[in-house]
Amino acid sequence: MNEQDQKLLTEKMGECWHEPDSECALGREYNGGEMIKQKCLKCGCLLSTTYQIYEENRTFDNRDDMMDLYQAIEKAGKWDDFDNYSWNYRKGVKPEISHTTWLFCLSGEGYEDRCKMVAEFWGENESTPSR
Repeated sequence: MNEQDQKLLTEKMGECWHEPDSECALGREYNGGEMIKQKCLKCGCLLSTTYQIYEENRTFDNRDDMMDLYQAIEKAGKWDDFDNYSWNYRKGVKPEISHTTWLFCLSGEGYEDRCKMVAEFWGENESTPSR
């Protein structure tokens, strides 16, 4: 999945797609004795210090991100539309694999592909889910 899709999904979920402030990387600010390496230009949250990474952008290649996307679709009242869309997307999947097993990646694989499907669905259905 490309960064443009990741940004789209993050913003559709009502979250900030963090953009690091390069000025902070110069070590001009401190957080309890730690040099702040990066803060987000858009929301101002602390992204990292010399000792720890606090916030990173979502990668949409894991179960948590996929389930958060599905939850956002449900909250937006778009689950039935998405479910119908997903049936067309899964063409070529072996018929003995149930739709639920495939959609929720119960095999433990395919998270990034399902997240990409959500990006394509939202690209075609421009309504933004509410938080």
